[in-house]
Amino acid sequence: MEVPETRWARSGDVYVAYQVFGEGAADLVFCAPFASNVELVWEVPPRRN
Repeated sequence: MEVPETRWARSGDVYVAYQVFGEGAADLVFCAPFASNVELVWEVPPRRN
């Protein structure tokens, strides 16, 4: 799987990074339990599958 493009959304005074990938009838939002790097998560083999 190719790593999706990182996009940014503004929420008040902060910016939140997000990525959109896959397809289907429902949208799923994954939120890490604390600050994380949305691009580096693809380096973890279980996350790539």
